[in-house]
Amino acid sequence: MKKTIPVLSSLTAVLLLSAQVALAHESLPEASSQVPVKNAEVKVTNLLSQNKNADEKNSISTLQSLASLAPPALQKGTTFNFSQRDFGESVVQTSDGGYVFVGSTTVNGNEDILFAKTDASLALQWAYALGGAAEETGAEVRQTSDGGYIITGTSNASGSKDIYLAKTDANGAVQWAKTYGGPGQEEAAAMEIGHDGGYVIVGAKGDSQFTTDAFMLKVDANGNVQWSRTYGQENLEDRFYGVSVTPDGGYVGAGYKTIKQTVPGGTEQAMYGLMVKVSGSGGTEFESTLDKYSMLKGVAATSSGYVAAGSINNFGQPNSSQGYNIFVTKVSTSGGKLWANQFHSTNGDFANDVKAAKDGNYIVTGLTSPQVGKEDLVLMKINNAGNALWSNMYDFGNTGEIGKRVATTNDGGYVVTGSFQKDSSNGNYDVLLAKFTSD
Repeated sequence: MKKTIPVLSSLTAVLLLSAQVALAHESLPEASSQVPVKNAEVKVTNLLSQNKNADEKNSISTLQSLASLAPPALQKGTTFNFSQRDFGESVVQTSDGGYVFVGSTTVNGNEDILFAKTDASLALQWAYALGGAAEETGAEVRQTSDGGYIITGTSNASGSKDIYLAKTDANGAVQWAKTYGGPGQEEAAAMEIGHDGGYVIVGAKGDSQFTTDAFMLKVDANGNVQWSRTYGQENLEDRFYGVSVTPDGGYVGAGYKTIKQTVPGGTEQAMYGLMVKVSGSGGTEFESTLDKYSMLKGVAATSSGYVAAGSINNFGQPNSSQGYNIFVTKVSTSGGKLWANQFHSTNGDFANDVKAAKDGNYIVTGLTSPQVGKEDLVLMKINNAGNALWSNMYDFGNTGEIGKRVATTNDGGYVVTGSFQKDSSNGNYDVLLAKFTSD
C-alpha cells in the first residue's frame, strides 16, 4: 500500500499583476501530499521494434518484468498532490543535485502557476502557486547562473492571454516579473536561456485561440524586449511548442503550421510540421514545412542539425489503421529534411519532448494509449539516424501517466515530469516526477 509523506513546506501564493509583479505573499495551509511510486508496482513494456515507414507495421513485445529489462530503470518516482488538478510541464536538475519543476495547480480555485523544488531524492523542499484572480499556467523553468530560476508561462491577468516571465532567487522568491502582450492572445509554450544570458520564449500570438501565428520572443537578462518574430498565414492556426539554442548562437523553434489547400470539391486546411531557424539577432535563416498532419512538440539542436519530436495523424493516409504515431525528424542546419521516422505501438502514441543525451543520441518522452481512457508514460532513445535504441512504456497501475518534459541528469540518467491520474471518473490529476538511471 502506498504511504503518504507529509509535505515539507506550505504552498505559498504569489500575487501576480499584469505588467510588474508585486512581491506580496499569502500563506496557505498545508494541503499537499507526496506519494512515492514503488518500483515493484510499475509494469514496464519494451516497445522497441523496427521503425515504421509509411507502409510497414510495427509489433509490440510481450510484457516483461522491471528487473529483466535493459536500462534505464526507474530509479524513483513520486506524485505530488496540491489540489484536484495539478500538472507538471517542465523540469531541470539543479546545481545542488535536486530538481525544480513548473506546471499548474488549482489550489486557489482557479488555475495558477505551480513552482516547486525537491531534493535529489524527490522530497519536496518548497512549492509556490503564482497567480491572482485570473488563470495562469506554467510552461518552462531553467536555473540561472546566479543559482536562481527563470519561469515562463501564460497569464490572463490583463483580461487576455499574455506571456509571463519571472526571475526568482534560489529559494523561489520572485525578484522581478513581467508580462508581454497586447489586446490579442499571447501564449508561452517553451523557453531557453540564450548564449548572451537572455531568454528566448516561443508559443503563439493571435486574435483568438484558433487564429494564431507561431511566435518567438527574445528578451535580455532583465526581461527587456530585444526582438520578436511571427510565422504563419493570416486567419489560420500556427504555433511553436519547442525551442532550442543552436551552437552558432541562434535559436530553432518547432511546432506546426496550417495551410489552406485546393482539393477536389473545394478547399481544406491541413496541418504540417514547422521548424524555423533564426540568428542570435532574430534574422530568419530558414522556415521549413515538414510532413503533412505532423505536430512537433520539442526540438534539440546540434552542430549537425536539429531533431524534433511530436506526433503524426495517419487517419486518411495509407497507414490509417495506425492512428497517431510518435514522429521524429531531423533537419539540416540549412533547413533540408534529412530523415523522418514514425514509431507505432497503439492507435494513440505521442511524443512531447526531445533532448540531446550525453552520449550524442536523443531522449524522447511522451505517452502511449494501450486502451481507451488510459495513457502510459513513454521514454525512448533514438540515434542520429532516427533509429530506436530502446523504448519503454511505464504503467504505474492507474488510469494515466503522461510524460511532458525530459531532462538529462548529472549521473547520465534522466528526469521526467508530467501528470498522473489515479481515477479517470473524477478528472483529478497529480504532478508526476520520475528519475531514471543511466543507460
